[in-house]
Amino acid sequence: DVCSSDLFFLEQAEGIDYSKVTKYDKKINDAWAAAIDSIKTGEKSKEDAVDEFYDVVASTYPEIEIQR
Repeated sequence: DVCSSDLFFLEQAEGIDYSKVTKYDKKINDAWAAAIDSIKTGEKSKEDAVDEFYDVVASTYPEIEIQR
């Protein structure tokens, strides 16, 4: 059973240009999803979740310069 918000994201996914996907995308996306989940569950404040997201990305990919 697909709801309208799911349909929106499915349609958006069809437009992804996979030639632009980098080696960083999966882990960064996973870190962002974890941050959003921690906000939604009330585990962390928005500020704390975003700070942790940046920390995870910085420790996972030290070669990336992160501007907070």
